[in-house]
Amino acid sequence: MNFYSGIVKFRKRLNRINEILNILNSSSIPGATKLVKNFLSPDAQSGSKQDPSSISDILLEIFIMWKLMNDNRISNLVYEPSDCKNPPDFRFNIDKICYDLEVKYIRPYEEIRLFKAECEKFLSNIQKPWYFIYQLRYKFQKYHIDMFISYLKDQINTFQTNTDYHWPTKNDYLVYFKFDENASGKPPISIGMTIGSMLGVDNLVLELRRRIEKIILDTKKKMVNIVGPLQSNLLLLQIENEYPMTGNSEVAILHRVFYDAGGLFHQENKENLFPWLSGVIMLKSGIGLPDQSVEGSFFINPINKEIVKNHPKLFKGIRFISIKGDGGRLLQFLCSK
Repeated sequence: MNFYSGIVKFRKRLNRINEILNILNSSSIPGATKLVKNFLSPDAQSGSKQDPSSISDILLEIFIMWKLMNDNRISNLVYEPSDCKNPPDFRFNIDKICYDLEVKYIRPYEEIRLFKAECEKFLSNIQKPWYFIYQLRYKFQKYHIDMFISYLKDQINTFQTNTDYHWPTKNDYLVYFKFDENASGKPPISIGMTIGSMLGVDNLVLELRRRIEKIILDTKKKMVNIVGPLQSNLLLLQIENEYPMTGNSEVAILHRVFYDAGGLFHQENKENLFPWLSGVIMLKSGIGLPDQSVEGSFFINPINKEIVKNHPKLFKGIRFISIKGDGGRLLQFLCSK
């Protein structure tokens, strides 16, 4: 467990996870030991060393497993059912209703971290006392990183301080950057502040729509049972808490992601409203300590609203979020049924 100490910020949390892993490892719940193996596998260790955030998916699965196995309403709990070719993360029953649940952790702007890491790797070898300041537009993708680094390598001797640069072109740029004098006056080049128009709310909404839509489409092959009175197919997501979304602002941003014009569940998309999905549970950012209560919002898929509203809800701390009702009032209530 030592290699996780740099990933999990609080030692108490790491110790608690260790306790839960021991419980899971001796549990009779089908698939529980597989979850432990996934957490401790060489692939997970290797991935976590290269990218510490990559282990967050499994940590979130452990958190949800712990909550489900301690809910006395739930029966027949299975982690990655073995009889499925493409299994959901969890399958279980509440009363007579079967739930298929997929769990994912979202890291908005993963491109920023990768971009910064690659720039630091190259620029830290350039013996000039400069800061590198940059801005990425929301259209910037992972595959652009190698192209931009090649450009930097080719042009590094032509750059000057206090000059604005755009890549690939000024009129349609993906990266804006410049070099400023390093206050310390010492080489090498280092990364300065990030100019973050990419971090604006509008761009965050676009980014989340893009990421969540891809995840929803990926669930189609796992949600093979049709949503109905005795079947619920749910996607549970958590957004990395590095982005400053808290309280009502988080709900407002996510409401735009799902229900505003262009949103994933907007009526204009009624022919593509992902009929295999009951809705999306958005876990509140920062939730994840094993003994914390579950808080967040449930964004119901309007195409299945009449069915889903009669299903027992998973967690009492989850608010039900629907499309705007009469007078534009946002329908919100605690899912305590």
